[in-house]
Amino acid sequence: KDSANFEYICVQTLDGVLFVFEHERQSMVKSLPDTYLPGPICYLSRSDAIATVSSNHHLECYKYQTLAISSGVDHGMSVNKNARRKGLDVDSSLSVSQPSKQVLPEWSFNLGECALGIQTTQRMKNTGQTIVVLGERNLFCLHDNGQLIFMSKFEYNPSTFIVYNSEVNNNVSQSDPSNIGVRYIIGTHSHTLFIAQDAHIRWAAYVDFVPVQIEVCTIQDIRGMICTLSETGLLQCCYLGTDAVSTSIPSIMPSTIINVQDAEEQLAKLNKQIKQAMNDPTLVVKRKANAQVIIQIDDTNQYSTTDDTRFQRSDIDSTVPLLPLNLRVKCNEAIQNVLLTVHVHSPLCAQPNEIRMGHIGGIAAIGTATVAFWMRDDYTPWNLEATFTVSYNTLSDNTCHTIQKTYKLPLKLVARSFQQPPSAATAGQCKITLGANKPVVDLNTVFPELSSGEYNQQQGLTTRFYGSDEYVSILASSKS
Repeated sequence: KDSANFEYICVQTLDGVLFVFEHERQSMVKSLPDTYLPGPICYLSRSDAIATVSSNHHLECYKYQTLAISSGVDHGMSVNKNARRKGLDVDSSLSVSQPSKQVLPEWSFNLGECALGIQTTQRMKNTGQTIVVLGERNLFCLHDNGQLIFMSKFEYNPSTFIVYNSEVNNNVSQSDPSNIGVRYIIGTHSHTLFIAQDAHIRWAAYVDFVPVQIEVCTIQDIRGMICTLSETGLLQCCYLGTDAVSTSIPSIMPSTIINVQDAEEQLAKLNKQIKQAMNDPTLVVKRKANAQVIIQIDDTNQYSTTDDTRFQRSDIDSTVPLLPLNLRVKCNEAIQNVLLTVHVHSPLCAQPNEIRMGHIGGIAAIGTATVAFWMRDDYTPWNLEATFTVSYNTLSDNTCHTIQKTYKLPLKLVARSFQQPPSAATAGQCKITLGANKPVVDLNTVFPELSSGEYNQQQGLTTRFYGSDEYVSILASSKS
């Protein structure tokens, strides 16, 4: 804000509070309603007002005199500051004469989105100021009384903008419509500068980076130089080229008049030819079969223990069994980029969990691999399913396909059986009884990997998970 004898500077803090300084003296402090973060701000000299965007995405205009009256700040604050510099005790109540009052805006306009920038200009001479607001997806142009002039919707992400040639617009007359309007430059995140007038794009050019600030200046008597600043601090001075780099709109061909009767006759003729061709016995339609990939899993049932198959925790000395599975991938045609991935639930692990088989078909008709499974941690497993996923590309259409197959790992991989007397098996803290109206099933059939040749129906099965101290006993009643 400029006047004949004074210059005012308005600063907005991170919490949205306005500080107005007159030279070195703080003359006003005001917290605007619904403003919690700093937003774009500009000064309207014609109406002596401040326009800013609040946190609820509203463009609001406040009279400077209204803000000064409602702030209640004593203008003798600089005297108190001088006293503090000299080490004198000053009453804090002298700085503010009365608490700040809530102020209402002169007018408000709902933008509906965050504002990236706000500037003022004049569309023509001897007219009111025009407010231009750059949003995330739209550009708004309003009169200084809050009335919308036009709105432009973007199909790109803007980064910054500048309104230029305002002094030229002030000198033109209303008889020249080519010079009437708001001229501005918009920088985008796609390294593009759009030069526009009102809601129409007049030119476009590429830049080397995403501009965060744009200025139009005169350098060495060369007018129209465009200075852009990047987010890394790179300053570039450039000018527009001779060829526009905007996407050209294809010319619309003049529409021809279609005769509906001729079109129906032609359609009936084509349908008759298709029907005759389909009924021709000599015509053989050969359809290409899709690739059929099959995953085969062979359980070796050969458990082994090594020093590598131990729990990750060092304070537990327990060796767990390891079960290898042989995998085979078959296909009825050639496929390429074959990738086999294995997924199991913790605490189980698979090694390796990713196998690249490359090309399958021709000489290498089958892809083979061996995957080992064991318990890595001393947690109680909750799911014994292993998922095998094969992704591949077909040579015919070169598209990616996937196929999955699940396999349930045996209980013997995570638990072992014990022999206990019937009294110890029935002395558990928690008991669960399942009743049925069918004959009792032999436990050897239900849990073949935990049963042994010395199985007794009265004794039941007792098992314990690796890394756990709890025993689980399963008893089958002699009655149905």
